Amino acid sequence: MMKLTIKDRLILLQILPQQASLKKMGSIIECFNLLSLSDEEKAACDYKEEGGKIKWNASSDSDKDIPLKHDHISVLKESIELLDSEQKVTIEQYATFVKIAEL
Repeated sequence: MMKLTIKDRLILLQILPQQASLKKMGSIIECFNLLSLSDEEKAACDYKEEGGKIKWNASSDSDKDIPLKHDHISVLKESIELLDSEQKVTIEQYATFVKIAEL
């Protein structure tokens, strides 16, 4: 289990690979499903998608235990390492990426 905020989850969803081997894609899809916000969570935090941007009430953002397995963490770490090697890590992503890197 890993405690992640809505912001963490949205950041990690954005970096999941869109293409991979058949075997790896299964882990990516599982990871996507675990990180995705439920309709109840979206309603509770006033989640909205407007003009290609995601907005929510950050004051209602709380940690949620996400049952990430070794395969899911590996997928996330590989994506983070790729962004890091390309020097494309942003300030918004930094804290989330450090959480994952420390696992």
